[in-house]
Amino acid sequence: MTMWKKFLNVEEYFRSSSRIEQIKPDIVLFCDDNFGRDIDRIEKICDLIIERKIKKFIGCETRIEIAKRPDLLGKMKRAGFWGLSFGLKSCRDKTLRRMKKGFTIQDVRKAFKMLRPFNFFYKDRLPRLEFCGQTR
Repeated sequence: MTMWKKFLNVEEYFRSSSRIEQIKPDIVLFCDDNFGRDIDRIEKICDLIIERKIKKFIGCETRIEIAKRPDLLGKMKRAGFWGLSFGLKSCRDKTLRRMKKGFTIQDVRKAFKMLRPFNFFYKDRLPRLEFCGQTR
C-alpha cells in the first residue's frame, strides 16, 4: 500500500504489481488507499491493462468523484474492472461536512445514477460507528 508514501507513477505501480498476470484465480483487487485519488493515473493503469491484454476481473477502492468521468468508467469496464468500493463514511450531510469529505448525499445519489449504466458491482464502506458526535 502507498498510504504514507508518495504516489507511484503508473509504471512503478504496475511494476510493483507485475505479478498481476500470473495471479490465479483471475480476480484482482487493488487495495490502495490512494488508488482513486488521481483519476488520470487510473486511466493510465487501464491503458496498460488493455495494452498488455490482461484478462482479469478487477476491483478497486476509489472515490465517488470518479462518476464525473463516464469516459473513464467505460475504459475501466473494458480493462476488466467489475467492482468499485467507496469510502462514503456517512449518510448525513452534516457529518460529511464536519469530516471535510468534499461531497454531499445529493452528490452521492448523482454519482450512483451515473454509475448505473456501467453495471459495476459497487459497495460503500460506511463504518459501523459513525463519526464522533453523530447521535443518530
